[in-house]
Amino acid sequence: MVRHLELLVLIAAISACSASSPEAGHYTALDSVDAVLDDTASESVNTVFSACEVGSGMSSPDLVLSEIDVVIDPYELTALTAVVTASHEALSPGAVEQVVVGVLGTDGGADLIATLETGSDAYRTMFDEAAFAGDDQVAFPVLGLYADHVNTVGFELRTEQGVFYGCIEVATEAVEDRLAEQIIIERSAAAEPGWTYLNEWVFDETGAVRWVGPKIYQVLDDGTLLVEFDQVSWLGRPLVDRTLPNSFRFHHDLIQLPGDTIAACVSRSTTTEITLADGSIADSKYDQIVELAADRSDIVNVWDMRAFLDVDRDTVTAKAADWLHMNTLLYDATADALIVSGRYQGIISVSRGGEQGEVPNQGKALRWLIAPHLDWGAAGWDGQSELLPAEYLLTAVDASGEPYSQAVQDNLEAPPPERDPFFWPIGQHGLRLTHRAADTLRLILFNNQASVLFNGPGTVDNGVSWGAQGDQSNDREGAPYSQIAEYEIDEEAMTVRLVWSYGEEQAALYGSHAGGVNLGSVTGNRFMITTGFDQHDDENPYNPIVLEITEDGAVASRLEGVTSKHTAYRGGRVDLYAWAAAP
Repeated sequence: MVRHLELLVLIAAISACSASSPEAGHYTALDSVDAVLDDTASESVNTVFSACEVGSGMSSPDLVLSEIDVVIDPYELTALTAVVTASHEALSPGAVEQVVVGVLGTDGGADLIATLETGSDAYRTMFDEAAFAGDDQVAFPVLGLYADHVNTVGFELRTEQGVFYGCIEVATEAVEDRLAEQIIIERSAAAEPGWTYLNEWVFDETGAVRWVGPKIYQVLDDGTLLVEFDQVSWLGRPLVDRTLPNSFRFHHDLIQLPGDTIAACVSRSTTTEITLADGSIADSKYDQIVELAADRSDIVNVWDMRAFLDVDRDTVTAKAADWLHMNTLLYDATADALIVSGRYQGIISVSRGGEQGEVPNQGKALRWLIAPHLDWGAAGWDGQSELLPAEYLLTAVDASGEPYSQAVQDNLEAPPPERDPFFWPIGQHGLRLTHRAADTLRLILFNNQASVLFNGPGTVDNGVSWGAQGDQSNDREGAPYSQIAEYEIDEEAMTVRLVWSYGEEQAALYGSHAGGVNLGSVTGNRFMITTGFDQHDDENPYNPIVLEITEDGAVASRLEGVTSKHTAYRGGRVDLYAWAAAP
């Protein structure tokens, strides 16, 4: 049931509409910064709140809207959003060309102001205007409300005949307080524009929550959100509803592909067996990928990763059923291929082409594999395939193209100090492409177990899983650490090179599990998302961190949830109104 509020409707002749001060809460602002969202109608900055000001000297006080209503959380999915409806005897709804809407900032936060083109496809996608407005009313969306606060919202409705003004107070409830005891946020002038998101929360430049909803899997190019298999708007409007067939169970990650199909990590109940070295049979999980149609639940492609890899390789962790643990998907358009992060095996590139349909792997092939070279056997659910994954392993090289020693290839030793550093991805999460040209590509990832070295041929549980803490006596440091790492892959030479990294020997950034990466679309800055947590240390609570780093290694921003109940899996920078600027 949607909630309607009694509103204070203000005109220039009566007292001002003012925002109340928020109660002291768990948000801690360490720094006040300039506005983080560009105003697409700068001339409106001083007028959008005109109807909220006493004696504003408005030239057309008769054009102040007097009939206004609001619905908070209109689709019962995004608590800090609203739809406002307004009318005026002189206003024809069809004449409104633009809506300028502003939420007054508080406690050092900048005003959030956006210009919305009412005739744009993005505007019509954001919400169903006809569902909220009558024949004589105008409806428009409001994003970025403060939680547990009386928000001051000013707006202009622009027509050729004139501009209609309005101001309302919108009281919101507290959002579920599960993220952290305290939010710490810092940012410099080098930071990517926008606000920081983490999982299902969006925080403004002061650390205040300004959006909460379903977990954000991907912000799509049209400004809508992928939330598991469904697509919704920032306002929470359902746009596409997909459902997996009963034999599949979704886990960890999914992405949109060209043609708006969806590729997802799944487990499949009908194809679960793997044969281990001792001859025993285990049920496997987290090792299938499905591609669903653009606007429905039809399966158009299936990948069974057991066909490409050694299912009995337990060098990183001995977890028979969870031998691969896929956690991230990335699409490589140049090669028309999927790049897959398998936490316990490495980074795998598999082709997407071939025959389309529900039969796994038809016409598809293993392309390359980034992983330590130690202890690889034959592929196949029973280890009897003719395909040998070791033949697809990329060779680690330095900046001059010279391969490292076999001990480095096997991750038994680190490169000597006189050579360029190199870290194999171990227990990794998150993938983003930073560059693609001809046969060369670069990608970044969150290397959870960057400090891990293997203890020798035939050893198991060298990494970190829920069930086992690897023997760290041979690792690079006494205290484990993670890093964000950028690799360059030469597909013709079949080599891999570490070209950039951040996080070595910084124990506070360690994340034994979860985590991810992202890229700034404006600055190119890298985002490192880490839990700040060692699951084998009972005294260490979650401290999820979204750390923004420039290419020269400077920290541009940091958001940290101190003593949290949540891990950090996805994060980065968003603009709630980016869709409004789309052509």
